[in-house]
Amino acid sequence: MSYRSSIESVPLVPDDWAPQDPGEIDINNERELAYWCNELRISIGDLIWLVQKHGTSADRIRAMVK
Repeated sequence: MSYRSSIESVPLVPDDWAPQDPGEIDINNERELAYWCNELRISIGDLIWLVQKHGTSADRIRAMVK
């Protein structure tokens, strides 16, 4: 089962910015939140909910939003 939010816009981050650990999602860092929301095309609220419920693994969260 996949999870996909309906979202019209996501926060923007510079193209050359990447998270310190691309395998983990840090919901306590605003820039990482923006990056992952843009990468996964989901809202900040949805991303925070998914990470709190399923953990910080970027691969796991990415698989859930496919």
